[in-house]
Amino acid sequence: MVERVRQNANAAGRAVKRLLPLVTREKMTDYIGVARATLGWIAWCSGDETTAGAEAKAALEVWAEGVPYPFKWTALWPLIAIAIECKDVSAAAKYSQQLLDPPQQPLPPELTACVAEIIKAHKSAQEKEALEIAGHAVQLARELKYL
Repeated sequence: MVERVRQNANAAGRAVKRLLPLVTREKMTDYIGVARATLGWIAWCSGDETTAGAEAKAALEVWAEGVPYPFKWTALWPLIAIAIECKDVSAAAKYSQQLLDPPQQPLPPELTACVAEIIKAHKSAQEKEALEIAGHAVQLARELKYL
């Protein structure tokens, strides 16, 4: 995750290439999820939304099988970004809600406020506003190194 925070997709890819076979063999589900989420982020960075979505969803599926994992943001932010690109407000709101669910790592206050506004706008059927807020949230997530 260090290379991801540094926004270094190449180094993150090299680390995952070494990590994934080991954690898969040892059935370390938390780390398998981290590796899949990282692959999703790398694909998203390169513009491959199909692979990004598949890998991020695979990470969420792996984490759903085990103990609650508090860093799902590693998979959720690429999924939110993809949902916005596809203008899928329902998906953006669904993934945004998961960012706020316990036991997720608390986001910085300004990012938490944006995420809460996405959900609120969607529930109020203000789809255009929800998309605009989600776009701002994705930009802020990028600035804060969550995406």
